[in-house]
Amino acid sequence: MTDTQNIEQKQEPIRYHIYPDVDVDTDTDQHSMDIQIELPGVEKKDIELKMLPDSMYIKAIRDDIEYSGEYSFRKYVIPDKTTAKYMNGLLKIHTVTKNPMDDAKILTL
Repeated sequence: MTDTQNIEQKQEPIRYHIYPDVDVDTDTDQHSMDIQIELPGVEKKDIELKMLPDSMYIKAIRDDIEYSGEYSFRKYVIPDKTTAKYMNGLLKIHTVTKNPMDDAKILTL
């Protein structure tokens, strides 16, 4: 086998990088946020989702397409209280937002 053949066999397939469609609905009364991400044709096993208190990262691969993006939140969320479900190309994430007054210091006057 020549060096050229060896290099050709090791090349990764070409993938188009696409930001997925994301819809966010914040309920300030319930201190929650619902996020929907469209990932058509992606299998559940090919989704990587990471949640932080102030942002999330998604990466999902389908054949020659890689959906990926990093998104910042306007409110802090509680990653441990986050759930995600994926069905029919739609990833639904429900998370609890942190009440900004939870850590407020009460001052004595």
